[in-house]
Amino acid sequence: MFVAFLKKAGLMMEKAKENMKEMVSHHDKQNENYLRMYFAFMKYEDIAIDYYSDCDVNKRLFTHPGVGDTKEKINESFKGHKNAYRDAYIWMKGEQLDCLGMLECL
Repeated sequence: MFVAFLKKAGLMMEKAKENMKEMVSHHDKQNENYLRMYFAFMKYEDIAIDYYSDCDVNKRLFTHPGVGDTKEKINESFKGHKNAYRDAYIWMKGEQLDCLGMLECL
């Protein structure tokens, strides 16, 4: 009975591991897209806000002189983010190996 459970659990964990692996790549792509969006906003601000505010740099948000180097701050922020799906994938892989090890012992 326990062997049947381990076999079913192994199959379910394999499916879950594949799903987690897919989510890891989706989450990484999402972070890259957010980063590109921030840079697009900054470029828009350089062009449009500058034009419509009559070159008043105090009206800017991302590229305001008092803010500092926003690009570097945004890059540091995104580098500090951890992909939780990657941790879950590694955990799931370990659990699957544990189940397969128990199955081999029985």
